[in-house]
Amino acid sequence: MTTQTWQDLRTAECLHTLFARTAALHPGRTAVSDGRGSLSYAELDAAADRLAHRLRALGAGPEVPVGVCLERDIDLIVGLLGVLKSGACYVPLDPRHPAERLRSVLDDTGASLVVGGFPDDGVRTVPVAGPVPAIEPGVPLPTADPACTAYIIHTSGSTGRPKGVPVTHAAVVRMLRACQDRLDFSGQDVWTLFHSVAFDFSVWETWGPLLLGGRLVVVPYELSRDPDAFLDLLLRERVTVTGQTPSAFRQLLRAAERARFPVTDLRVLALGGESLQPSLLRPWFEHYGDASPRLFNMYGLTESTVVSTVHPIRYADAERAACSIGRPLPGTRVHLLDEDGKPVSDGATGEVHIGGDGIGRGYLNRPELTEQRFVPDPFGPPDARMYRTGDLASHDVDGDLVFHGRADSQVQLRGFRIEPGEVEAAMKLHREVADAVVTVRENTSGVRQLVCHWIPRREALDDGRETAAAIRAALTERLPEHMIPAVFVAVERFPLTTSGKLDLAALPAPARQVPAESGGARPVDSAAGALLAGIWAELLELDQVRPDDNFFSLGGDSMLAVEMIALAQEQGVEISMPALFAGPTIAALVSASAAEGEGP
Repeated sequence: MTTQTWQDLRTAECLHTLFARTAALHPGRTAVSDGRGSLSYAELDAAADRLAHRLRALGAGPEVPVGVCLERDIDLIVGLLGVLKSGACYVPLDPRHPAERLRSVLDDTGASLVVGGFPDDGVRTVPVAGPVPAIEPGVPLPTADPACTAYIIHTSGSTGRPKGVPVTHAAVVRMLRACQDRLDFSGQDVWTLFHSVAFDFSVWETWGPLLLGGRLVVVPYELSRDPDAFLDLLLRERVTVTGQTPSAFRQLLRAAERARFPVTDLRVLALGGESLQPSLLRPWFEHYGDASPRLFNMYGLTESTVVSTVHPIRYADAERAACSIGRPLPGTRVHLLDEDGKPVSDGATGEVHIGGDGIGRGYLNRPELTEQRFVPDPFGPPDARMYRTGDLASHDVDGDLVFHGRADSQVQLRGFRIEPGEVEAAMKLHREVADAVVTVRENTSGVRQLVCHWIPRREALDDGRETAAAIRAALTERLPEHMIPAVFVAVERFPLTTSGKLDLAALPAPARQVPAESGGARPVDSAAGALLAGIWAELLELDQVRPDDNFFSLGGDSMLAVEMIALAQEQGVEISMPALFAGPTIAALVSASAAEGEGP
């Protein structure tokens, strides 16, 4: 049988046309599965075609944005592919994000159609499946070309307004083909879609397998937050390629340790989305060594099409102070420049500027910001541009790039780029908040969290805890979970440097405190409850936890939830992520654990 190769994947084609070619070569091969069902390449191609015809009848076509708001399952893949086949570009909308944020993304793009559901009656929604309209003979269907936009992903904005980044078909195909030069994919690989479609890691995960004839395993949200269940999925589905942020990999590593490092089919485990601490790698290499699965550190941004540099990680990296982000992919140029735009000397730190074929068009509807960040590239061909990342890096003695953090206040947390200014802007909309500053700190368990220091408007406020709980609740209506601060610290004023600037280093550290009562003051009355209360107090840095306190209201998030469940299981208390989401209190978890232990 003829096999599709990356040499066949020319950048002068669109994602959906390349997929159609693969589907014609391998019609009976499984294209996508989600634990509940699967579609072959022919079935996926046909389902996406039917959706595309319906979208075209509603006005979809080249450069027309269409929202996709679906849970992580097979329908999501049909939705993305159907939008592309209609000639339009997809605007990914995570259904777990607040309705206000989803609305702002749609307003920014001007999208009037959404595939799936949407929490706003003013938006026209289109189901994934439905009747196909009749096509008038002789009327040409709209088609996109490789220079057309494939998707628009929004990143955090310092003004409180997310920034849309349009990315072309050609840029995505170029990135995937360049990754192949380093990671050696094939049509026999089984990949996971682990991340939110609103996070650009999902672009690499989704289209990597589908353009070559591989199989894509869609990981439901709840399962992605359960590292033991995810490890079981890797084994059951015989996954060969997966991507993880370092935060998620840390939890997967602990699950592998609990399972005594089972033998998997993994060939490639790509890490990206946030800075990698090399010491995290030691247990992995102590068991698996350098051979297989192979680890790669990937660096890139939405504005430069997901992946710009790749570093094959080796055991020796675990002993270094900072892990390399490697070297540029083919077709990508990376320059380290000083404040005057001049190259820094060997070994010196400079701001990362990325040039080459993957640079996006700029920010949607933000010409001034586009001019600031997408600047002329004096090192490239005429009219070339490069993207000022705001990241700092240097070259090591081998010529590889070493990441040194940000030159500005932007942070990376659990794979998401977060502008503290956006969180601060949302904070200041609350009537009790006079001012706010958001930073990232590492708690005593080694987990990085957003911390918000805020100044109350009223002197006679309570000690800040009850108000903080109300502010947190208000923020959940505006911001996605990864942008909600885990800790709120009320202060009278912000410390200043001698020059009158905000002194971030002098902001008071979060103190261990007793949480505001959320459901009564009764004490924990069981051994399992006392164990969970101790774990919560340690992870959330609290002096006391009551049976009816809500884990998420106390500052817990999904990553801390994974940590908490693992610690509880290590000490004999079996709880699950679904149980925590269903009842996020110690009382509810003890009850659920007891019911689970009783069996049928």
